[in-house]
This record gives sequence, C-alpha cells and structure tokens, in this order.
Amino acid sequence: MTLTSRQSGADENFAGYSLFAADSLMEADPAWPASTLSEPERQAAFRDALKKSDIFRFGEVPKNVSPSTKRMLANTNIAPTLCTHTPLPFASWTDKFAVNDQETTIAESFNGRVLNDMQNKWHPLHTSEYIWSKTIFTNLILRYLGDNVDMVDHVESRIAYLDNRVSEYANSIPPSLKMRYDPATKTLREKHILREALKPFITEEIYSRRKHPYMGPIKYTANGPFHQVIKRLVTKENVEQLGFIDWSRVDGLAEKAFVKHEHLAYLTVLSVAQFIVFSQRFGVQRAESL
Repeated sequence: MTLTSRQSGADENFAGYSLFAADSLMEADPAWPASTLSEPERQAAFRDALKKSDIFRFGEVPKNVSPSTKRMLANTNIAPTLCTHTPLPFASWTDKFAVNDQETTIAESFNGRVLNDMQNKWHPLHTSEYIWSKTIFTNLILRYLGDNVDMVDHVESRIAYLDNRVSEYANSIPPSLKMRYDPATKTLREKHILREALKPFITEEIYSRRKHPYMGPIKYTANGPFHQVIKRLVTKENVEQLGFIDWSRVDGLAEKAFVKHEHLAYLTVLSVAQFIVFSQRFGVQRAESL
C-alpha cells in the first residue's frame, strides 16, 4: 500500500481561507502588541472584509436568529455563512421537526467549556477556525479529501498538520500572525507564520502567491454523461418517492446546473441525486408526515 503525506489542516490551523478574513479583523489582537495595524485601520479593514464575505454565501442566511445564539458564537461571521452551505429544498411538512434554526443547532453542538472560551477567551479568528473544523471540515476529511479518496485509490495518508501537537501549538499562535493585514496594500496574507517558517525552503513565487484553493469540478458539459445521469435520477417520481424533498423547488435545477452553470443549483441537484441513490439502493421507505 502506498503511503502519502497530505497537507489538509494547514488552512484550518493557520488561517488559510479568506472565509476567515472578517473574523480575523473583528477584534484587535492583544496577544501580539507588535502589530502594525492601528485601531481605525482595523475597523475599516473589518468593514471591507465583511462586505466581501457575501461571496462565500450560497443563499440567504438564517433569519430571526436569537441574539443569545449570536453571543454564544461570539458574533462571528462564519456560522451564518456555513448555514447556507446545505441547500436542500425540504418539503414544508419537515419544518415541524426543526427544533432550532441551523445557527442555534451549531451553537448547541458545542459543550459549555467551548462556548465559554468562545465568548470570553478566544479571539474571533480562533472561534471561526474551531467552528469550521467541527462542522464542514470533518465531512471534507471523511469524504471529499480524506478516507473515501484513500480507499478508492488504495493509499494510506498521513495528515501532518492535524497532528494533535501541531494543532495545540497552532492554537496558541496570535491570530495576527496567522492572517496578517498589510495597511499599505490593504490586503490580508493568509498563513503568514507558516510562510515565514518555510521561506528558506521555497521559491519566492510560492512564498508570495495567494492561496489557490482546489475544488472539484462543478461545470460539466450540457447533455454530457454526468448531466444525463442526473436527469435520469432527479425525476418527479424519484423525488416524490423520497417524501421529504419538495419537487417544485427541484424542478429545473438540472438545467440551471449544467446549462447555466449556477453553482448553488449544482450543489442542490447533486445532493438530491445522492439521496435518491441511497433510497433506491437500500430500499428506503418514503418519508411522510406523522
């Protein structure tokens, strides 16, 4: 069996995602007084980052979220953003099973010690990293970037940046050394301290380059093989057999995804198609309202 070393975790531990930008600037960094960022500059940079954060949202953020939930998550920007990443068009009858809104569900998934640290101890950037790592990232490691891929390709991988000692050390690093703001260029530099540590061993091009995240392809040829599979699976009959998905909100998504190349439509129709496959392969009965 082939053994590989993967870099997953560097972005989570060293603030490599621009998704963290607004939260990194939400508060001053008292752990690093040598920061060159003045308070007026920080506030202006935060407002700018907050405006740009909308590009990471795939839909409307949850409405009517209680102020207590916002306080529990230290008013960070990442939680409402992540709530737009699960765009399943559920049937209206499923609403009665939703005890809380998505953001409150995220908050209540953490224990009291963590919530206390979020509100009273951690910088918003560290809170943001924690929320990401405990929600989206776990699924990425298990399916999209980790175990599932390893098994398919018959390899075993080691995730050095997620070693517990590395993670514990990274948690003690001042946030402004992870994501560093340059007042001159008005830009944020992700994974700053990691770049500095590796500078003697990498080229200037790699050292200075902005992050280019790799994502799986989301644009496929209209009427190509994958489009044909989706059209065969996502039919009115198959969707209604699931019971918990609203066909009226699914109808037309395949065209939007494969012809118009709408990102949200692609995510949604692919998710629905997966539920249909599970339902058919395992003979799952139709879900119905009680």
